[in-house]
Amino acid sequence: MLKNNDFKLKFIIMSFAFCMVLILSVFLNSSVTGADQTANAAAGSADDPLVTLSYINKVFKPQIEQFVADKLKDFKPAAPAATTTTTPTPVETKPAPTEPPVQNTYIMSAEASVSYVVVELTKGQKLGVKSGSLELILRPGGTAAVISQFKTQGIADLTTGDELLNGKSLPINHSLLIPRADGRGISITSVIAYVMVRGDYEIFD
Repeated sequence: MLKNNDFKLKFIIMSFAFCMVLILSVFLNSSVTGADQTANAAAGSADDPLVTLSYINKVFKPQIEQFVADKLKDFKPAAPAATTTTTPTPVETKPAPTEPPVQNTYIMSAEASVSYVVVELTKGQKLGVKSGSLELILRPGGTAAVISQFKTQGIADLTTGDELLNGKSLPINHSLLIPRADGRGISITSVIAYVMVRGDYEIFD
């Protein structure tokens, strides 16, 4: 019985050793074959190419250019979309509104007149310019004198072209002009006087 067991043990050991030798021989054979193939491949050949500038220019670049050329042959550009031209609508131009004629270059008060009006004044009352300028005409039957704080300027006599200075008596029925509202005016010296005025005026004592 003991001899049979020894025989079985020896058989198992020998079988295991044989299998190991077989596996090792196969592995070594494949390693030697791969090494021989690598050794036999020449550097720069198709089996072992070198990535060099000449390889890129002679092999890789022509392949890329041929690939692009083949793709361009099959490419068909899409037809451009039809564009519609629209005629712009003409803009109607309206004539610029005409400005009304300017009657005065200043803002007149409610008492101002754009045409001559007759003003009744009594002795001691004064007539002056409120804004802008004032035209006046002294009617017969009354008397008045010029009021002006300037030595060389007073009221312009448009009829004769004279300058009536301070204290000068106003002539009857002459067209007179007070150019500015700077304190110049007339003072009534008769009991009553009638003065035709046109413009923005004021009366004070």
